[in-house]
Amino acid sequence: MSKERAQAVIIEEDSVLLGIGKIDGQIRHFFISGKIQEGETPEEAVIRELREEANVDGKIIFNIVDNTYLVDIGNQIPILGYISQEEDDLEFPERTLEDIKYISLDDYESFKDIDIKYFIFLEKKCKALNYYPIWYEKLRNLIEHYKV
Repeated sequence: MSKERAQAVIIEEDSVLLGIGKIDGQIRHFFISGKIQEGETPEEAVIRELREEANVDGKIIFNIVDNTYLVDIGNQIPILGYISQEEDDLEFPERTLEDIKYISLDDYESFKDIDIKYFIFLEKKCKALNYYPIWYEKLRNLIEHYKV
């Protein structure tokens, strides 16, 4: 069974959709993600995980880096699909999903180093593709604030 994961970065207006849960007993947030199942592409996995964890259908805009995708869910309202425990995942041995919520790109203190790393990849990819959604400037501001 594959231990590779795929994850979705979803930004609606000026907020990022994140899963909230415990990793190794500590409450943390993370992008909606999950293991890539045997015979499944990373793109199929990320869309499946969105259905399972957030009860939404997504459309992949583009690949950001590795198995991380910018995904559009339109006007759908995400609702927690289930509480998961992925016991056989060595990368996340004790990971549970307890809630999903949007966090504003203006809420600089809420984001961690790993989030910013992916946001930097996202900003560079947007620029390379000449893709400037309404949240692009707020994303740039967040990245610049974090560098200070």
